[in-house]
Amino acid sequence: MLLTPELDYSLNELDGFKVLDLSGALTILSFDALITTVQNLTERESIIIDMTGVGFLTSSGINALAEVSYYARARGNRVILMNTDPDMIDLINFAGCYSHFIFAGSPEEAKMKMEYFT
Repeated sequence: MLLTPELDYSLNELDGFKVLDLSGALTILSFDALITTVQNLTERESIIIDMTGVGFLTSSGINALAEVSYYARARGNRVILMNTDPDMIDLINFAGCYSHFIFAGSPEEAKMKMEYFT
């Protein structure tokens, strides 16, 4: 499904956990659509965001991810970022936001962290 012309998504399930697969660019152009979509999902449960298909990330994209992470935490839920490109993790770290996220490198690690952190 298309969130914006720059960002596409699909919603899947992994052993009872919701997985939001993103594809495209996380920028100011996808900021509002991403926040609305993820906030709607995290109203009721934690989610895993699969970042495999994200090819471009800006500071606005980092801010959107941080905002939905805070939103989920305020409701007792979590957002796990899975398969985030190492260069994007470096960018997130450089922006001083690394500690605001929970990262996982595999579905197994994401499931374990989902169970541990919620």
